[in-house]
Amino acid sequence: MAIISAIVGSVTKLWTNHQNSKDALSERTTDLIKSKESHNHTWELAALAGEGFELKVIRLIAFIEVTLGTAISVVSPEYGAELWTSLALVPGWVIGLKVTIFGWAFGSTPIKNAAAGLVGGVIKFKDK
Repeated sequence: MAIISAIVGSVTKLWTNHQNSKDALSERTTDLIKSKESHNHTWELAALAGEGFELKVIRLIAFIEVTLGTAISVVSPEYGAELWTSLALVPGWVIGLKVTIFGWAFGSTPIKNAAAGLVGGVIKFKDK
């Protein structure tokens, strides 16, 4: 029973933290929209724009795909060897496409946030 309580408590805490971060993001976005003094609020709003569920799904698939082969190799070396041999038959362009998609999924939000910060910090807009 203690294990179930610990799992439920952890899930509840994760959900509460998730909701708190969504509320904080919503509050920050509202403040930026109302702000007339922030000249780079458009960039900040773009940086705060939430990523869609698609990126999370692609990240999860990438993580499972990369981790599953290793886990199979550890649990059953015979199947792992067969898996890696089979993966060697995949054409290079397919692997390149997957690397591009996974790189985009893992890098799109950090790059967007860095670009928004760079533009907001480097370009000084004049007051109207």
